[in-house]
Amino acid sequence: MTVKESFDAVIVGTSLASLTAGALLARRGLRVLLVGNGETEHDNGALLLDTITSPLVMRIFEELGVTHMVKRKVRRPEPVFQVILPQARIDVYPQLERFEKEIEREFPRIAEDVKLACALLPEMMEGMEKVLMGEHLLPPRGIIEKKRIDLLLARSAFRDRTGRYDVVARILADPAFACFLGAVAGSHAPLAPGNLQPAGLLFLHRRKVEHCAVFEGGLRALKQILYDKIASYGGDVRSTDRIEAISLQGRNVAAARLAGKDSMIGCDFLLSGIPGESLGALLTVEGRSVKEDLLRGEDLVPTGYVVAADLIVAREAWPEPMASNVIVVFDGARPLRESNYLWAEADDVAVGGRKARRLTLHYILERATLTADPSYSRRVLDDVLGNLGTLVPWLDRFIIDCQDPVAGIMKSHSTEDPMLEIARLMPAVHAWLGAADGPFVGLGHATGIRNVYRANAEVCPSMGEDGLWLAGLGAAKIIASQRKGKTRLRRRIMFS
Repeated sequence: MTVKESFDAVIVGTSLASLTAGALLARRGLRVLLVGNGETEHDNGALLLDTITSPLVMRIFEELGVTHMVKRKVRRPEPVFQVILPQARIDVYPQLERFEKEIEREFPRIAEDVKLACALLPEMMEGMEKVLMGEHLLPPRGIIEKKRIDLLLARSAFRDRTGRYDVVARILADPAFACFLGAVAGSHAPLAPGNLQPAGLLFLHRRKVEHCAVFEGGLRALKQILYDKIASYGGDVRSTDRIEAISLQGRNVAAARLAGKDSMIGCDFLLSGIPGESLGALLTVEGRSVKEDLLRGEDLVPTGYVVAADLIVAREAWPEPMASNVIVVFDGARPLRESNYLWAEADDVAVGGRKARRLTLHYILERATLTADPSYSRRVLDDVLGNLGTLVPWLDRFIIDCQDPVAGIMKSHSTEDPMLEIARLMPAVHAWLGAADGPFVGLGHATGIRNVYRANAEVCPSMGEDGLWLAGLGAAKIIASQRKGKTRLRRRIMFS
């Protein structure tokens, strides 16, 4: 094995968490290599980012020196988004007073209880904000860290022993309102809504309402800012390269080989921004594949994948009263999966010199069915378009283009296991099978390999987009703390 290059940290994948960790590590003086592993080709270009204006995210941007650049690109829509249920249509505003009026109109039977719950929200959000801003590694590991988190959440709905928060359970006993909160949480968190505590559903809803915004250029533009920061702090960005194999020596990663290269790249740490099963397939020991997957946890199981399909329609097809960001449930009694549930973002594009509307349709495919039936994704997309036609009359007459992204991935990548490509390139929706005593569930940063850490949605999926920012921040903290002596010298050289 010939090692021609060596880095303090090699980062695999371009998830929001791994890019955040890469930018922070480079800023803190480590030699960083970012390898895209192909994600950029099928990246989800979401426009509405759920927590882009939160204090947690702004603190990260402040360290990276991009706060003003980001603020110039942020726009808060009014309403923030619209939720369409079979028997209700709710415009969601950031102001609690306007939200309560919407609930009073659509859910009059529980309106008073919702007002009581909203009155408790500031207290609950304050406790969670203290946790998020405290640079804690989440989910907490160890007795001391767990007790510290419990103290911060002592007065919140997650640790209530007084009965003050029983109203949250009462409002969720209403099937229509439970469907409403579940639909909002499902568009926000990579954990199935059924695995979230009642208080967790309410927290994710309020977190999204308070801090989501449309980012100019969408997620791709935000990622480009992070790419640029990694490079500006001396990191090496190879977003179109792919790692072909990762060599283990005992329980440590020794080196990685890029596709099409004979030499190996050495590293002290490897940071995974892709799912454990995808990274596990790259592991080798003395040239032999590792049969045991050291990077997957038994408690967190992927059950579905979030597909983002671009539907191009004529400009007049999207009614003006409908918000640009819409969450739709067609049948409240059915699971929030497949063609029964979607969230859509609308923006203007030009096609052939004429104005058009691009609707980015997000919906969830069942993993088991997708594995068994390659035509399943196209059928679900057709059903999604059919259901959407019930909201937008004559939609089929205005469709200019709509491609199945799953079929595109299958065609553009050749692999023995197509599901590894899907898992690597599409966000997963997980089920949590372990014990859950609190709002933070997930696999955490550590893996079965000593110098490999996670910076992806598996770390803390119950926290939604916040979980991705926390995963990146936590991974940077862990690795930088182990390289303090070496990085002080590099930082003095870089900023002298």
